[in-house]
Amino acid sequence: MRARSTALALLPLLALLAAAHLAEAQIDPEKRQLLQMGVVQPFDGRGPLDGYLYYYLNQPHFLRANQTLRLA
Repeated sequence: MRARSTALALLPLLALLAAAHLAEAQIDPEKRQLLQMGVVQPFDGRGPLDGYLYYYLNQPHFLRANQTLRLA
């Protein structure tokens, strides 16, 4: 019974992965690299500061002419 409930819980994840595999989008033809960092502070001044680092890489024509590597 537990295995069946686990399988049912994984069903939406499998459906999402299948849809992502079949999805098509417009290819960005430019090679891009973006590095962004910052600090977030609460409005009321109480609470910890929160820092973040974001890196984005877009490499068109990765393996073939119509494939792109996107890494975030």
